[in-house]
Amino acid sequence: DYFALRKSDYDKCVRSPGYQAELAARRAKLAAPKLTNRYNTGVTVMALRGLKSADFTHLDSIREFPLASATYNGKDLGKSSYPLPDDALLGKRFSFEARITVNEEPPVVRDEAVKITYAFRGKDGQSLWGVDGHALNDFQRKFLGAHCWDDSVPLCDGTVYIEFMKDLTGSFTQAELVGADLSTASVEDVEAALTK
Repeated sequence: DYFALRKSDYDKCVRSPGYQAELAARRAKLAAPKLTNRYNTGVTVMALRGLKSADFTHLDSIREFPLASATYNGKDLGKSSYPLPDDALLGKRFSFEARITVNEEPPVVRDEAVKITYAFRGKDGQSLWGVDGHALNDFQRKFLGAHCWDDSVPLCDGTVYIEFMKDLTGSFTQAELVGADLSTASVEDVEAALTK
């Protein structure tokens, strides 16, 4: 998907900001159709499985998303710098419009497995971080990892569905991404974002 630079092109690129911009535009023109086509071809993998959108309370803004004090095995730990949901939210389901990105924070490694979380940015600019993806299948996680890597690229926009569940150990209640109805992307919008 990328083009190789000859040494003379590389040297010119280092010296000339104008040439850098020209190469960025050329790269975006080549990459945008391929990236957009792969995204649009696979976008349905994120659809809800075994649930309907009517099973979720739709929020007008991420600002309405409920996060309360942290709990561990039912014991209240008080407010946390990393907001964890209260057990009272267990089983609650919410949806809202947002752009999904794979969390930019350094990944958490537990038992030699990398824990990946997801971030969301609503149309009103509000953000939500640290939602887990254990409820997703491998195809969904791979799709998100391949396409939802940059908040500035217009991919991975749509209605996201989150359910509060117990973590894999049964100790914590956490917000889990369970699916999304993502809109298709346009080559022009992706190209414009990649050129910036």
